[in-house]
Amino acid sequence: MEQLNPERELIALCIEDSALVPEVRARVSPGAFKDKRNRKVYSIILELSERGEPIDRLIVSDNLMNTSAFEDLFKNDSQALESWVLGYQANESGNYVKYSEMVNDRHQRSSAKQEFEKASKRIKDGQSVVEVVEDLNVSIEKTERIVAKPFEAFSNVIDDELRSIGDRSK
Repeated sequence: MEQLNPERELIALCIEDSALVPEVRARVSPGAFKDKRNRKVYSIILELSERGEPIDRLIVSDNLMNTSAFEDLFKNDSQALESWVLGYQANESGNYVKYSEMVNDRHQRSSAKQEFEKASKRIKDGQSVVEVVEDLNVSIEKTERIVAKPFEAFSNVIDDELRSIGDRSK
């Protein structure tokens, strides 16, 4: 049995219900996706949503084939791309919040492990501990920016604006 992948699940939910895209976007930035193919597909979904265009597997595939990333990610093999995109099948439509958290958590753990390994090697190679720790802090801040909620959900922005208008009219 294939293990569920929160990145693919989250993308599948966005494809199957494009109304979720603003909510998911408010929770996960493209940089949190470990798999570069998923990262690119998610970025395309966000771009389509911003332009108000429909989102489905065919449209996402077509948009990806028309990017320079197509060669790098799929070696210009449209069948490999189609197989990849058709594999996005959502299992639990109500779990986008949990999947978002899982994507962010996995990104944080993976980044922490990589940065720790780099820092250990640099210290073993004789670099200044202070310099290594300062660089490690910069890397941690960068990771935190990636997993921070990149946007406030549109519905929250509207609610805040309506409350503000109501307060001003009193």
